[in-house]
Amino acid sequence: MFLISSLSALISVFSPFWGLIFIFAFGEKYQYNREKYNFYLIFIATIIILALGNFIDIILVSDILIGVVFSTILYFRLLLREYNYLKAIISVAIINMLYGTLRHLMFGKMFIANMTAIFDQYTEFLESIVMENNDKLLFVSDLIETLKYIVSHFYPAIWTATIILAIYICSLLLSKKLKTKWSHKTVRLPFTLVYLIIVFLVLFLLSSSRIIGINGLLMLAPLLLIQGISILDFFLGNYFKKSKFLLYILVLAVLFNPYLTMLIAAMGLFDMWFNFRKISIREEVNENNFN
Repeated sequence: MFLISSLSALISVFSPFWGLIFIFAFGEKYQYNREKYNFYLIFIATIIILALGNFIDIILVSDILIGVVFSTILYFRLLLREYNYLKAIISVAIINMLYGTLRHLMFGKMFIANMTAIFDQYTEFLESIVMENNDKLLFVSDLIETLKYIVSHFYPAIWTATIILAIYICSLLLSKKLKTKWSHKTVRLPFTLVYLIIVFLVLFLLSSSRIIGINGLLMLAPLLLIQGISILDFFLGNYFKKSKFLLYILVLAVLFNPYLTMLIAAMGLFDMWFNFRKISIREEVNENNFN
């Protein structure tokens, strides 16, 4: 347990995303009894030692404690109580949406200063490589400025989306281990989420609150993507089970094609109104009655 817990903490320092996945993959067996207290005691002690040694700052400590430790504890607590994977994912999503907002209010200036320093170092390094090529130098400068703008304005959404996607992947892995399987192809988000989407759309349309609206929509996008993927699983799941190659192609396409990702998320959004799976079931019933 000591090794797994310590490694989980160290991996979380480099990436909370991979820290979560590592805990679910290798530390899941310690989450069901009193061993979890020792597991997280070792985990937190490792983080405190790194913080006291000035290896990590207060922002990263906060990210790990909320995004990894609290999110994992909350997830397993809810899952073991009701065995409702979607409810556990949504609960973790809400906590990290709130934390992402609070993180911006508390550490926003410090975070932006840190990221600006990192981007400046990258800019100097890349400029030293391509200094003889003006076209490449201009391209690198524009790319760095674009990345700096995205990170500085949308990091609350980036944080939330990262944690939601990590918890989603963890849920898929966990479902294969546990006796209670996740009926992934029947996932449906609560309709109340639509009202939240409408609020963020209104904020997006107002020029004074456009950044807030975009952050809010991007925070909800992973949940819509999960529902969109469940629709694909409902209609094409049997084909993917027969051909792993097609499944891998789809995963790579989603990862590297943002337009396809947005299309699947939009499918998840419209499904909240039209319930595509219910329409399909009705058609099958009508065909059977006709026969």
